Amino acid sequence: MRGEHLKRWALLDTFDMLSPVYDLPATLKEFRSWFDEAGMTQVNVARGYNGIEGRGVVLRTDSVGATSREGSRGAEKRSLVE
Repeated sequence: MRGEHLKRWALLDTFDMLSPVYDLPATLKEFRSWFDEAGMTQVNVARGYNGIEGRGVVLRTDSVGATSREGSRGAEKRSLVE
């Protein structure tokens, strides 16, 4: 690494060194509760490579009143009302 790129990494390393004082990590149970509070179903919460990862499905109603199911990443959408 050289120049500006090296400076940016040095800044990130400094932040990583100082930030644990302010770090308030969530438990799996607390992380799961955020999905439940958002009304999501089919929730999957687990420890991932760099912390806790979670996915869920939320029911949404469009302007016409039809209900659809959409993944938390918005990749999947299926009509539940025919």
